[in-house]
Amino acid sequence: MSESKARCSSGQLNTVCYSAPLHVFVCHCGECQRRTGSAFGYQALFDENQVKIMGKSKRYTQIGDNGFRVSFNFCPSCGSKVWYRAERAVQLVGIPAGAFADASFYPPSKSIFESNKHP
Repeated sequence: MSESKARCSSGQLNTVCYSAPLHVFVCHCGECQRRTGSAFGYQALFDENQVKIMGKSKRYTQIGDNGFRVSFNFCPSCGSKVWYRAERAVQLVGIPAGAFADASFYPPSKSIFESNKHP
């Protein structure tokens, strides 16, 4: 998979990623659970130079379980979170795997904050 596209539910906020992700992981922290409404977050990190972002977004910044700020960008029309940046890695763009809506998307290679993991 050399080019992958992610978008919000309404199609207004889109990304095109021109390379494979640098990291794909699941996170079991409390903030990812709240953000996704699920037991974990599943996301991919890309080099910012390999991602094109199109459309309007609003931003919400929160403090993660690790104590660092993460700014999530979501569609003002439908509310879907499509991309984010973490203050610890501003050169990376994170994209929730579900925004790709592609069952063949890269599987996670790492699982973090497993102390919060649901059974």
